[in-house]
Amino acid sequence: MKPFTSRFFFSLISFICFVSSWAAAEPKDLPIGVMFHLTGDFAAWGKAYLEGVELAQEEINASGGVNGRKLKLVVEDIRFDPRATASASKKLLDIDRVPISLISTFTEVQVAGPMFERAKVPLVVVGDSDEELDRMGDYIFSTGSWVKGYAVSASRFMREGLQLKRVATLTTNNPWSKTTSSIFSSDFKALGGEVVDGGDVNPQETDFRSILLKIRGQKVDGLYAPITANSVPFFKAAREVGLTIPIVTAGGALDNDVAASEPRLVEGRYVANAYLNPNRAEAARLLTNYRTKFGQDPLYPSVMSRGYDGFMTVADALKKSSDFSSEQIKNALYRVDFQGIAILFSKIGPKMRGTY
Repeated sequence: MKPFTSRFFFSLISFICFVSSWAAAEPKDLPIGVMFHLTGDFAAWGKAYLEGVELAQEEINASGGVNGRKLKLVVEDIRFDPRATASASKKLLDIDRVPISLISTFTEVQVAGPMFERAKVPLVVVGDSDEELDRMGDYIFSTGSWVKGYAVSASRFMREGLQLKRVATLTTNNPWSKTTSSIFSSDFKALGGEVVDGGDVNPQETDFRSILLKIRGQKVDGLYAPITANSVPFFKAAREVGLTIPIVTAGGALDNDVAASEPRLVEGRYVANAYLNPNRAEAARLLTNYRTKFGQDPLYPSVMSRGYDGFMTVADALKKSSDFSSEQIKNALYRVDFQGIAILFSKIGPKMRGTY
């Protein structure tokens, strides 16, 4: 029995070694960090970004991945909260050791950007683009809509389109809204208009009556309000205090869901935002893929498409990198020439009609 036992043991060891060798030869999934606001303020937008990322991930992996490696999402919910953003950044960098990550917006990268820059790990902002992001360092990239575009489009529309001379600004107390409001004010003044600072509100504010009554008393003929939360209470308060002057918002303050749920409140109000052009063949294909996966139309098509384009940009950089190190990925990102599906164009108008 001994020779048989020895042969059996040797065969068993050989089989285990073969299986181990085969498993080792299988390339591991490549982790990609994803930091979006999936709960709390703007959760709907964060989920839309993630839906676009998931569509892009499935498309890449279905075609064999990148250099034989599938891409795996390491998703963190940062809740549009600085502490959650810092905690998620530390986890992705120190524990998950992702070679690259995506993040939602201009506001959140103010916290995460310096951490990724110090770690020399690329971070890609999918929601916004801005010169300030470029100045954050060599490892900070952006593929989203241009922050300055929101402000300049609104300024030109109010000064040249509506022929307004004296307007007030109302700002949400966060970096995106403050930056947008500042750019608007500079541009409107350069066009010969006058800007009155109407104050700012906290992101959680739901009672806008007092500040809108104050703005009404300032005898302005228009209001630029790039508020980033609670737009329905804002529009309700504007009607209640009898604020009949033109109001131009920005970003998601007057998105499709708001217009659909409160059409009487937003009639005659305006928004400067970026929208997905469904007439482009690539955009139509993305929308078809979305309906196939999720069984419905996207609530925020342009937001979803920005998530898709951000992930596809990362995938293109991975294909161009000589290895999957953060340094090589960073260098490859500077060589990416990716034509996004989301050709975005700015619109201003009640109920999203008309282009300015």
